[in-house]
Amino acid sequence: MQDSGRRKKARVSTSKTATLAYKYLMQARDLDNNLIYTRSNILLVVQSGLLAFVAGSFAYLTANNPKFLVVLCIFGFIVAFFWWRIVKAGSYWVDHWESKLEQIEPRVLGGNKVFRDHPSRERDPVRKKYFKDRGYVSARKTIKYVAITAMILWLALLAFALFSPKQVARKAATEQVKEVNSQ
Repeated sequence: MQDSGRRKKARVSTSKTATLAYKYLMQARDLDNNLIYTRSNILLVVQSGLLAFVAGSFAYLTANNPKFLVVLCIFGFIVAFFWWRIVKAGSYWVDHWESKLEQIEPRVLGGNKVFRDHPSRERDPVRKKYFKDRGYVSARKTIKYVAITAMILWLALLAFALFSPKQVARKAATEQVKEVNSQ
């Protein structure tokens, strides 16, 4: 009689501990998820402002101040790179917390599947394709792709700034002037 009472207390204690752990894991996951989006929004604003400035003054900078344009393109690339790294690192932590929640979920929610049945947690390739065909898109992966696209855009602008026909002609003229002056 006394032994069954201890087992019941142990189950209740384990259930309370699991519920408390689930609550804290969910808070950690939500915090990291919110941090991803907050940081991403800030970096998106920085990227947008920088790109708007470069787009608005591109012709002037190409003709009159190409070195400043190169610096802006390098800076834009660096910001986009950090944006990608921040989203990648934040996604790691959200995935980490979600895997912990997935493990503890049966003890807390029983048959209800929140994380165990989420499309992002799917390991079976057939079911994964099923979810994709139904319109599932990961917002975090999309942000990563936007950051990668920004890096490619800045590299393309940098290449144009360095190798545009005006820049090539200007470098050739500078070299001719140096040749003439050295003779």
